[in-house]
Amino acid sequence: MGRQLRPFDRMRRHRRDAEYPPSDAPELTAEDAEDDIPRVKDIVGIAENVLDRMSPF
Repeated sequence: MGRQLRPFDRMRRHRRDAEYPPSDAPELTAEDAEDDIPRVKDIVGIAENVLDRMSPF
């Protein structure tokens, strides 16, 4: 599961940089987003599997 979640931090930083771009951040491209689609699907799948097992509190 760790391998599938590892890209999340990078994607989170890229999203933040797209909303609040630092002067030295590389521009996020459509290709970057498309490359992450399989990783996002993995993360959503993990979330779907654990939500039913988690306590609401």
